[in-house]
Amino acid sequence: LPTIHKRASLGVASQILVTIAASDHAHGVFEFSPESLFVSGTEPEDGYSTVILNFQILHVLGLR
Repeated sequence: LPTIHKRASLGVASQILVTIAASDHAHGVFEFSPESLFVSGTEPEDGYSTVILNFQILHVLGLR
């Protein structure tokens, strides 16, 4: 991933779908460290509400 941090705004009880395009790697492999699947932060409006994002890999194409 690029080192540039990007921000997004989501409404209450929002869900997002992220599609990762095919890799140019010889085996088409993406690796995610366990630490990258959980992110926490604060809501900028309140400054004190904790927001926790949990990422789940729901579907993997091309694996046998």
